[in-house]
Amino acid sequence: MMNEIDAHPAKNGWHKSNHYIADYCREYKSMKTKPHFTSKEFAALPLSERIELRRAERLETAPTSARGILARSYTGKSSPRGCIKAFCLECVGFDRAAVTTCTAYACPLWNIRPYQRKVSQ
Repeated sequence: MMNEIDAHPAKNGWHKSNHYIADYCREYKSMKTKPHFTSKEFAALPLSERIELRRAERLETAPTSARGILARSYTGKSSPRGCIKAFCLECVGFDRAAVTTCTAYACPLWNIRPYQRKVSQ
C-alpha cells in the first residue's frame, strides 16, 4: 500500500504510522461487506494480502490508544522493544495494568515485558 506520505521520506515515522492506520481503517470501513472467505479461499490468497487483511482487522478492532504501536510494528518502524510492548498489550487484551501483573510465567517474554514495577533488591 503506497500513499503520498510514503513518497516523502522527510516525513517522520509518527506521521507515517498515523497515515498507515488511517489508510487501513478507511479501506476496511469502506468495504460494503467485510471480506468473508472460506478457509480454502483465504489460504489461496497471496501471503501479502492475507497479512494485510489480518492487520487491517486487528487495527480496526484495537483500542485507539494501541493502534499507533501496532501500526509501527506492522510497518517495521518500531524497535524490538516496541514490538514486545505491542505483543504483550495484545496478549492481555490491551490492558496495560494486566501486562504489569502478567502471570504467564512460562512466556519467553515474561522477564522483559514492559510496564514492570521496579523491584528493589
